Amino acid sequence: MQENQRSLDDIAVMDRFSRPLWLVHLILAILVAGLPAWRLGSTIWDGVIIEYASIIGNFAGIRTWFFDSSWFLQYYQILATDQLANLIHTSYFFMNTFITVLVLFLLSIEVAWLARELLQLPPVWQLCVSLLTVIAPVWGMLVSSVMTFHFICLYLGFLGIRLLKSGRCIRPLGWILIIASLGYPGNL
Repeated sequence: MQENQRSLDDIAVMDRFSRPLWLVHLILAILVAGLPAWRLGSTIWDGVIIEYASIIGNFAGIRTWFFDSSWFLQYYQILATDQLANLIHTSYFFMNTFITVLVLFLLSIEVAWLARELLQLPPVWQLCVSLLTVIAPVWGMLVSSVMTFHFICLYLGFLGIRLLKSGRCIRPLGWILIIASLGYPGNL
């Protein structure tokens, strides 16, 4: 009886603080992933090739690069990011960084769900795990046009797991997302 009351109290505490905590997650995602990228002013590593293709409006080399590497979905993600950037009249770099920050924020939500539902961690550890996901120092270094697809695939995998566990009617979507997350060969 006392243990049940304690777990209900933990849930009440997490519910009371959940909205402000997600705002903290978003702010941390911007500070950890977005700010370093925006301060650089351009993408890094192989992402420079993608950004240049966007600037000159010619993705033929990118198509060859990704299709020869069997990364078909990444090529279409790059095109979609470029089209979205053009639609709202911003640079590919800014749109890509925005998407990366958004995916990092969403990933922290999925990690919190995983910690709560599958690992059944106490609320304080759920918070720690999700915050550690957001503030991992690697995110600021890996914000590059070529890495966005990796983040998206990671997020789709986590989201697919949640949908598989959530209910029967959305399980097929969970499987589809997990299969889509395997679009990045490193996830195989």
